[in-house]
Amino acid sequence: MQWSHVGIKSADIGKSLHFYCDLLGLEKQEDLEIFGKHFIFVGNDSVSIEIEAGGPDDTRVDPRKQTGLYHLAFTVDDVTALVERLKAEGVPIALGPISSRPDRLTAFVEDPDGVFVQFIQILS
Repeated sequence: MQWSHVGIKSADIGKSLHFYCDLLGLEKQEDLEIFGKHFIFVGNDSVSIEIEAGGPDDTRVDPRKQTGLYHLAFTVDDVTALVERLKAEGVPIALGPISSRPDRLTAFVEDPDGVFVQFIQILS
């Protein structure tokens, strides 16, 4: 078994593309329609995220109060610089950066749909 992708249902695909591509640096890889629904894949050599257009009756996820998938996690070179840049862009910062373990810094932010995204910097 190999990792394929994670799927996110988005209330506003434009905002999600801005977050994942413009702010996080992933690239738009595929734009398609399947069974009448719009899907866009973004990613890089090791990450693939499927962004699906949400429907008008969909409700926003609240990972603080629901079980199931809790967050996405990515390793980055400089958590502090990334969080400062995201904060300047108005991205909600949920936690950090903090030293969660002796060998790393970590932070959590929220994407436009309330999905928690964790960034981890491995310290040498």
